[in-house]
Amino acid sequence: VRGARNQPNTMADDLQSLFQQLSESKLMQMEAPATSSSTARSPEPPSMLPELSSSPRIASTSATSATAVNNGTTTAAGSGGGRASPVKFWKRRAAGESVRRVPATRESTPQKASNAPSSGSGVTRKRSGSGLASLLPHSITGLLYRTGGDAGGAVDDSTATTVANGNSSSTSAQQHPSKSRSASSPAEPLHDALRTSAPERLMRRDDGSNSDAHRRASAADEAARSSLPSSTSALPRLGSTGHAKTAEQLADARLAQFRAVLDARNVDLGKLRQLSWNGVPAPVRARVWQLLVGIVPSNAERREPTLARKRREYTEQAALVEVPERERTPADLKMWNQITIDMPRTHPTIVLFQDRLVQELHRRLLFIWAQRHPASGYVQGINDLATPFFVVFLAAELGCSVDDVLKRTSIADVPLATRANVEADAYWAFTRLLEGIQDHYTFAQPGIQRMVHKLRDVVERVDRPLAVHLADQECQYLQFAFRWQNCLLMRELSLPLIIRMWDTYLADDSSDGAGFAVFHTYVCAAFLCRWSRQLRQLDFQECILFLQNVPCEDWTVADIEPLLSQAFVWEQTFEGAQAHLSGGDRTMIGL
Repeated sequence: VRGARNQPNTMADDLQSLFQQLSESKLMQMEAPATSSSTARSPEPPSMLPELSSSPRIASTSATSATAVNNGTTTAAGSGGGRASPVKFWKRRAAGESVRRVPATRESTPQKASNAPSSGSGVTRKRSGSGLASLLPHSITGLLYRTGGDAGGAVDDSTATTVANGNSSSTSAQQHPSKSRSASSPAEPLHDALRTSAPERLMRRDDGSNSDAHRRASAADEAARSSLPSSTSALPRLGSTGHAKTAEQLADARLAQFRAVLDARNVDLGKLRQLSWNGVPAPVRARVWQLLVGIVPSNAERREPTLARKRREYTEQAALVEVPERERTPADLKMWNQITIDMPRTHPTIVLFQDRLVQELHRRLLFIWAQRHPASGYVQGINDLATPFFVVFLAAELGCSVDDVLKRTSIADVPLATRANVEADAYWAFTRLLEGIQDHYTFAQPGIQRMVHKLRDVVERVDRPLAVHLADQECQYLQFAFRWQNCLLMRELSLPLIIRMWDTYLADDSSDGAGFAVFHTYVCAAFLCRWSRQLRQLDFQECILFLQNVPCEDWTVADIEPLLSQAFVWEQTFEGAQAHLSGGDRTMIGL
C-alpha cells in the first residue's frame, strides 16, 4: 500500500485485483440505509496526533486509512495525488467538518476533499488501490496469510461494519476453506510484504465502534502467523515442479554436475576442486582423484595415452622386483622384510587386506616406491597411505561401491589385467601424494614434528582449558598425535570415512600436499577438541589410553562433516598468522 503511488504497476495492481475478486465473491458486501446528515463525532484525543503523524508508515498511508463518520454514515476518504496529512485530517474533524475523499485513478487529476456529506449508501466502495487500507485491513491481511492471495481461499473472520443512525454494529461472515495456501500463488510477494506492514496499533486505533470485530480479526491473524514457518529452514527444498527433492534426486543432480565438468574437452580443475570439497560421488571418484592428484592431464585427448604410458612404466618396474632373495642387496633385503612384516598390520580388521594377493600387490608397490626414493626409503606408516587409492580404483574397475569392495575376501576372481591396472594407478597416485609430504618420512621426520607442534599451538588458542589440562597432566602431544600425523588418522577412523576426508584433502590446491600437510593439522585439532569434556575428567594414564584408542567405531560421514567444517574455519583464521598461535591466552570456544 505504501508504494502504491510510486510503483503503480506492482502492489497497487495486485491489491486492486484482489479487492475486485473479494467484491465479486460477496465477501465484502456492505449495505447501509441512507440517512440524513447530523453532527460529526468528537475527534480522537490530541495525544494521539504526534504518534500518528510521526510514523513513516502512517504518513505514507494516511489518505488510505482515514475514515469520517458523519450522521451515522461511514464515508471512505481518499484523494489522488494531493493527500492530506493525518494532522490536517484530525484538525478538520475537531472543527466539526465532515471529511470525504473522492477516489482517484492514476489517469485522473488530483481532487481536493469535499466538505459535502455523502448520501445514499452508507459506505463508499473504493476499487482503486489507494483506498484498500481503510476497508477491512485485518480481513484482507488474514486472507493473504491463509490463502496466499487467492480469492477463492478462506477467510475465518471477515468483518463488515455497517453504521446507521449513529449506531454501529459489527457482523462477521464465516467462510469455510476451499483452497490451501499455494507456494506458486501470484500474490506470494504480498504475503511477505503484508506480514510486516502497518503497525497493528494503527489498525486497531478506531473510534471503538468495531473494536470487537477487530479483536476477532486480530486473533485470526495471530493464529495464521503462528502457523507460518519461522524460518526458511523449515521449508522443504523445492524443485522446478514445486515438490520437495528427495535425497536420490539431489545425489543425481550433484553427479550430473561432476559429469558435466569431467566430460569437457579440458577439465576445469578449479571447478572440479570446488565441487569435490564437499565430497565426490562414488561413480566418478576414481576419475576425479586421478585428475586432482595429477597422474593424468586435464585434456581429454591426452588422458588415455598418458595413463597407458604410466601403467606400462610401472609394469616394467614391477618385473624387476620379482627376483630371488639371494640376488637382492642387504639394504633391499632388509627393506623387503620390513614391508613384509607390516603387511598384516595394514587394516587388520578388514578381511580383504589379509588376502595374499592384496598383500603381494601392496608389497611390490611400496618396495618400488622406496627404491625410487632413497632419501626416505620405507618408513612404517606409509603402508596405510596406499590403501585408499587401491580401494577406490578397484571399485571403479569392478563397477561397484567401496562398501562392496570392502566386503570381499579376496581378489583372486579379478582378472590379472584389471589387478595390474589398479596396482599401477594406485602406485602413481601414492607417489604424487608423498611428493607433497615427503619430509614427513625423511630422517627424524621433521614434517610430522612440525605438524605436531602446530597442533599444540592451535589447541592452546581454540580450547585453552583442554590445553591447560593436558599440560597439568604432563601429556605430550607426540605421545598420541604422532600417529595421527604419520598415518593420517587411518588407525582411528574407518576406511570409508578416510576416503571421504581425502575428497576434501585432494581438493585443497593452496600448495602441493597442502590438504595432507596443513589442513590435516586443523582436522586433528578439531578431532582432539571433539573429546575435550571427556579428557578434562581424566588423569595422565587415562588420557593417553583414551587418545590411543578413540571410540570412533560407530562414526559415519555425518560425524566427519563437522570436523572438516571446523578445521576449515580454523585454517582460514590462523594459517599464515603465526602471531595468533604464539603465546595466546584466550580461547575461542568454551568447552
